[in-house]
Amino acid sequence: MEPHLPELRALGADVWAIALTPPRRAAAYLERYPLPLRVAVVPGRKLCVALGLGRTTWWSILSPPSIGRYLAAILRGTWPRKPVKGEDLLQLGGEVVVDAAGVIRWLYRSRTATDRPRVSAVLKAVAQAAATSPTGSNS
Repeated sequence: MEPHLPELRALGADVWAIALTPPRRAAAYLERYPLPLRVAVVPGRKLCVALGLGRTTWWSILSPPSIGRYLAAILRGTWPRKPVKGEDLLQLGGEVVVDAAGVIRWLYRSRTATDRPRVSAVLKAVAQAAATSPTGSNS
């Protein structure tokens, strides 16, 4: 999504990343790999459970598409890190569009470790949320 931040912001989006890791670990990662957006640290699985985000299997993580993504990240200089006690390596992610009133307007639940929504779907969801939000902006 990072290359599309200007488009998202032009639609009024306040883009956040959610880190499901202990705060110290998230801070160390962000120091090494700064992100051009805000990050909320939410350790544990409560948020994922509340959003209905599933968990994957080891077979999915070790599948050829996943390994390809890991290799591409390594070639860009981002090495996989050792997990911290309590991190759930099988937790799947998702994309959420929340309007300015705090209402979830769109939710994409990843089905595999490499599953991501189409950028066009996210942009459309953000535009629709902005159009239906009382203040005209969204997160």
